[in-house]
Amino acid sequence: MKFILFIIIIVGFNSNLIAQQNDLYAIVGDTYYVSDGNKISCFTKIGRNPFMDSNIQFRVGFYLSTDEVINTNDYLIGFVNFNTMPNVEQHVFIEDILFSSIQGLPFGEYYFGVFVDDLNQIEEVDELNNKVVARGPKVNYSGVSVGSYVKDDDFKVYKDGFDNLKIEASNGKTATVEIYSLEGKKVYQQHYVSKATVNKSEIGAGVFIVMFRSEERIKLIQKIKL
Repeated sequence: MKFILFIIIIVGFNSNLIAQQNDLYAIVGDTYYVSDGNKISCFTKIGRNPFMDSNIQFRVGFYLSTDEVINTNDYLIGFVNFNTMPNVEQHVFIEDILFSSIQGLPFGEYYFGVFVDDLNQIEEVDELNNKVVARGPKVNYSGVSVGSYVKDDDFKVYKDGFDNLKIEASNGKTATVEIYSLEGKKVYQQHYVSKATVNKSEIGAGVFIVMFRSEERIKLIQKIKL
C-alpha cells in the first residue's frame, strides 16, 4: 500500500510588505517661494516610490518656521490634498496666499518648508525624507524676498553691453515673462516669449526679479541688477 503524504505550508501574510513599498519624498532643488511682503506663493516637487500604489490619499503642507526643523506646530501657509498620484514625480504649488490670512503669524523672518504627508496618513518605510527647507534667503513678512533661486537651462537672462536685459529660450520654448521691482511692483510683462530685449529705459535701474510662467505653470525665478 502506498501512502501519499501531503505537506501543507502556510505562509502568513505580512502586512508590513505593503508599507515597505510606501515612500513619499520632497525634492529640495525644486522647493522655493516668491513673496512681495504681503503675500506668498509656494512651489515644490514631490515623488513617490514607483512600486507603491498610485491610489493614495495624503496631504502636502507648506509651512513657515522660526527654525530649520519643519513640523506641524509651525505656521501652516496652505496645503494640497491628493486622492491619487499617477506620476512618480509631480509639481505642487499654492499661489498668492496673504500673510494676514496665516493664523497667528507675527512680523519677522521665517524659514520656508514643505512637509509631505504632514497628517501622517500613510505608513512609510522612510519618514525622514518628507520634509524640505528651501535654500536661500528667509521669508520676510515686510519686504520682497525670493527663496531658492531656480536655475533652468530652458530660459536665460543676462545683460548686454548697454545694460539692457536679454531674455532667451532654448528648444523653441515660450513662456510668459514678468519682471518685478523689489517693492513688488510689476514693471514688465509679455506673453509667449522665446526671445526679448527689455530696455533699461523701460524699467529703470535697480534690482529686479524675473519670473517665467511656463505652460505647466511652474515659476522659474532669477534675480538681476540693472
